[in-house]
Amino acid sequence: MIGVGCGVGSGPYGAGMIVRTLTQPATSLVIQLDVRSFVTGQQVFVNWGDGGATETFTLSATANTALSHTYASGAARTVTIYYADRIARLTSAYSDGRTNFGGDISGWTWLTYLGVYGSNTLSGNVTGLTNLTSLNVLGNNTLSGSVTELTNLTGLNVAGSNTLSGSVTELTNLTELYVLGNNTLSGSVAGLTNLTKLVVGGSNTLSGSVAGLTNLTYLAVSGNNTLSGSAAGLTNLTYLNILGNNTITDFDLFAANTTTLVHLRMNNQLTEAVVDGILNGFWANRDVAKTRAERIIDLDDNALSSAPSAAGLVVKAALQEYASPPGSTVWTVTTR
Repeated sequence: MIGVGCGVGSGPYGAGMIVRTLTQPATSLVIQLDVRSFVTGQQVFVNWGDGGATETFTLSATANTALSHTYASGAARTVTIYYADRIARLTSAYSDGRTNFGGDISGWTWLTYLGVYGSNTLSGNVTGLTNLTSLNVLGNNTLSGSVTELTNLTGLNVAGSNTLSGSVTELTNLTELYVLGNNTLSGSVAGLTNLTKLVVGGSNTLSGSVAGLTNLTYLAVSGNNTLSGSAAGLTNLTYLNILGNNTITDFDLFAANTTTLVHLRMNNQLTEAVVDGILNGFWANRDVAKTRAERIIDLDDNALSSAPSAAGLVVKAALQEYASPPGSTVWTVTTR
């Protein structure tokens, strides 16, 4: 693969045009780049490297424009992109893997958004891409590098097979953090108080207390990590899924305090008192309008957990016949 040029040149479209080059591998006949610009109406010119005419695309600042091309035969080709201003977002491929886009993103320091999906041969190091506000790395690729210095990120989603690493501790602008799959991300989530969604699974060493993450509406924890802290103050949550290795606590207080919760699943070892407290909390909040469709309470994933008391069984049965607003869906309640 060839690297990405970062210079400004005259090219065939006038002085001041920015020129980027990348490689489309011979293994795919289809290439598609989804891009948007900072200003609606900006034009981008693409030569696909197969002898055909250069194409002109007009970009939007509010939605992606697909720059796509189908080759007549397989061959490694150099694709050249000319434009007059920075491209704000570039997504390399779709999750169905129909696009096999290659190239090295290490020098693309102008990117504010990078999404890599499906099977592709994109490579390079993300360490210097400090203008990124959103980084999504999924599927099979060989991206590498540390996220530690990417402090402008508001969204980070890492999954699939890659070797991304680094600490999330200083990424305090994050509002959404998904860490799944095989990677070596580390650090504490305790100071990421802007988070509204936190999903942690797979192989990583994330740590820290969730107690202060009071803006969370969605929390799912599984896999190998050491997250900890009291859930009692997470009163904005609508979805809580706690599995794997962690020491998050106070689920009975949490259920009582969190009026909009519609999904609770955990494999923590629960005492009879905690199970009863969780059921009583849901019952106390049964008439508060919910913002999600599901109605799930699953406390049956740990064989060492206790069953509800006789009084708790009465509350469980009542929930299983009750439809909290809006809608007509009754609660699905599973206990020991």
